[in-house]
Amino acid sequence: MPDDFSLYDARPWQAAYDSTLCEGLDGKRPDILQAFLAHCEVGGEAIAIRYFDRLISYGELDEMSSHFAAWLIRSGAVQGDRIFILLQNVPQFAIAALGAWKAGLIPVLGNPMYRQDELGKLMADCEPSVILCHPSQRPAFEAVAGERTILTTTAGAMQSRGDPRSIPADEPDETDAFMAILGTQAHEGSLCERITSDPALLLYTSGTTGVPKGAMLTASNLSYNAA
Repeated sequence: MPDDFSLYDARPWQAAYDSTLCEGLDGKRPDILQAFLAHCEVGGEAIAIRYFDRLISYGELDEMSSHFAAWLIRSGAVQGDRIFILLQNVPQFAIAALGAWKAGLIPVLGNPMYRQDELGKLMADCEPSVILCHPSQRPAFEAVAGERTILTTTAGAMQSRGDPRSIPADEPDETDAFMAILGTQAHEGSLCERITSDPALLLYTSGTTGVPKGAMLTASNLSYNAA
């Protein structure tokens, strides 16, 4: 596989799980967002994400996620709300998760292979206030999401050479609402306070032996994994 096909240096959560994020924090294991921000202070110019011809530094990742956090707050999201993220392996995945943490929301991660009936069950269970997905998934969400806000973003939005390997041939042509948000004013207030026992991530089981069940990971769970 050619080097330029690597969507990330590693997995999507590498920027948040890298053990180096917790170095120099006096042996403490803060929540994962504070660990990320501490790394930005000392290594903001370092590359966090490589996506085709796009390089994103930790500083840029911090700034873009703050823009998204600001939008969530202006849109009325409050601490404890859920945001359902159903994306492929794209930079927007990390931006949305970090922005959600900054605004106090809980990311709920979904499998892009979910069908409408599966999404309906998960929507009823986790009751997200915001949904982020690719345009091709919007119809399924519109059928089950009710009045919830649905944002879309494309796989090709963060690379400029039009590489067909990142852009599905059947992806609908529509405005990239998520990328438009990243160009709006960032939040200048303080970040949401989160204690280590607060939920920071919601993952669902596969459902192979029954109805998928939500597993809640706390802020301390994630920071422990990173330490």
